[in-house]
Amino acid sequence: MKKIFNLALLTLGCLLVFSCSNDDYVEKVSSVQVIDASTLIDAAGGTETITVNLQGVTATAADSWLSTSVSGNVITLTAEPNTSRETRHTSVTIKAANGDQQVVSVSQMGLLLVLAERKVELSDDAESASVAVEHTNGGITVNSLAPWITATFNSATSKVEIKTEANNSGLGRQGQVEVKCQNYTEILTVEQFDFQKDVLGDYYFYYSRSATQAQWASLVATLTEESLILHIGTTDFTIPITMPNQQASPYVVEVANEPFIGKYGDYFCYLGFDSYKYNLLTRYPQYFFAFLSESSSKVTLALNDYGDGEIYFDGQFEGTIVLDGDDLDAMTTWHLLAMAEQTYAQATYLGPLLTMHYPQMEKITAGEETASPRRAPRHQPETLQYILKPGK
Repeated sequence: MKKIFNLALLTLGCLLVFSCSNDDYVEKVSSVQVIDASTLIDAAGGTETITVNLQGVTATAADSWLSTSVSGNVITLTAEPNTSRETRHTSVTIKAANGDQQVVSVSQMGLLLVLAERKVELSDDAESASVAVEHTNGGITVNSLAPWITATFNSATSKVEIKTEANNSGLGRQGQVEVKCQNYTEILTVEQFDFQKDVLGDYYFYYSRSATQAQWASLVATLTEESLILHIGTTDFTIPITMPNQQASPYVVEVANEPFIGKYGDYFCYLGFDSYKYNLLTRYPQYFFAFLSESSSKVTLALNDYGDGEIYFDGQFEGTIVLDGDDLDAMTTWHLLAMAEQTYAQATYLGPLLTMHYPQMEKITAGEETASPRRAPRHQPETLQYILKPGK
């Protein structure tokens, strides 16, 4: 019984000791205290400071991109430029002579390079423009990749200043300006064109004589705001058009089916669209004349660069045949049709004066009327002739 009593006293004593020990515990507080700190550094680099309550401390940065120096109770942080787009982080350990320390987190913003615009559209006149640049690092440089563009960077306004020479080529053109900051580059595109001078005018109108083989022929066509004029020999065929977009590239030329486009000798000429796959004119003429009134074609004229160092307008025709409300096939064939009367109908149809597969267009520049086109094969078109229908 005595042993049990002694064991109980021992247990009670231990509990009292532990209880007193927990009550007396005080967490140690570092004698190094931060009074003021600025720990977010711009991507361009620079200095910030940390102020502590003690003199004679030391400070060490965990990463080499940040250096430290101490004067009294002020720690100066100096960061190198951050050439990455990512924000980076490190820590600074501040120690007192008694061994106490304090750890402070420091961050540096990542590089920012943003153009307010990526494309500048100017007229053919000599013009100026500016584009704002948002950046968080110094050392912005610009480089024009086109001889007709002068580009500089105005550090006071943080803008890229653009100047262009007058464009007298008769074609729209496009150039680029590099905007660099450290190892990052943004591209600014400069377009220079004028609807009247660069879009309207003379084109190579070229096509294949065969739907299955490349047998290219070409002629000259003139594009106005209301017509596409095909110059075939001494005869001009005027095709009515509409241009719904005359404000900016790409420009769209829309051509309706079955317009009357003039006379050739005693014959009345109409334009008709067809599909080489179905060949409706020869296989199903009743459908060709009865159901194609809803069909139309269009050519999209756009600035293109084909790797020869020049940018110019050219176009590709496209369209859809509508038959009984269904889209049959792409309209890859144009027919110049001869009629005995000025009526678009199977009963007055005599034959095709000219059949053109895959028609395309390419702008002719000033002074290049006798030169070879860039893409269009230079061949004379077939002599216009009509083929009488069987039974005529």
